[in-house]
Amino acid sequence: MGYIGLGPEGCEVGDIICVLLGYDAPVLLRLQSRNPRTFVLIGDAFVYGLHDATALLGPVPSPWRVQVFEDDAGYLTTYRFFNPQSNVLSDEDPRFGLVEQWTRIPNPPRAPDDPVILQCFKHKQTGEVIKHDPRLSPEALIARGLSVDNFCLI
Repeated sequence: MGYIGLGPEGCEVGDIICVLLGYDAPVLLRLQSRNPRTFVLIGDAFVYGLHDATALLGPVPSPWRVQVFEDDAGYLTTYRFFNPQSNVLSDEDPRFGLVEQWTRIPNPPRAPDDPVILQCFKHKQTGEVIKHDPRLSPEALIARGLSVDNFCLI
């Protein structure tokens, strides 16, 4: 409550702004009257204050700033964090602690179905490779005290 934003044409009073794990923008959902756990996806939204994973992790601490880097085609992006006081540019989000059981894979090769914002990590013991930050898994977010819910989209 109290945020200002933009939504797709056809927004209605009672529509819900939702942050979906693995998606890079808030979305507008409408509850289906036939089923209380089913929502219609109306479209993407922009809500000032919900950018840079703020809804999940809180604000980026000062003096850090988020910087977005695009590939040559201007489509695939990488988020990095810049501290102007120390002139440090880092792949690591200052809102997180270290990833103890995982190693970041720098500049991973991309596949056509990869997410626009791609981060790859390799498990130190098992060798498993994942294409998301393990600190943003549902289990990790619940451990941080966030409410994570499952529901049906149509």
